[in-house]
Amino acid sequence: MVTPFPASLNVLVAVTFVLTGLLLLDEDALGSVSWAFVPGGLMWAVTWTATWEHGPSAAVSSFAYTHFWVCLGGACC
Repeated sequence: MVTPFPASLNVLVAVTFVLTGLLLLDEDALGSVSWAFVPGGLMWAVTWTATWEHGPSAAVSSFAYTHFWVCLGGACC
């Protein structure tokens, strides 16, 4: 069962990453960072599937969580 506080915190983190990436799109020097933050935020939002009790939730959540870090790692390089 998902409680309201962790769920809203998860949404806040995901929206923050996506909005940060979209706001940085105008900065020429930060192009790769901004394009990495947008999918990273979307991947973070998908990690909540770990709370599902049925279906492929573990695989989906692991995939999303791993790719979240890949996106952020790609932004740093």
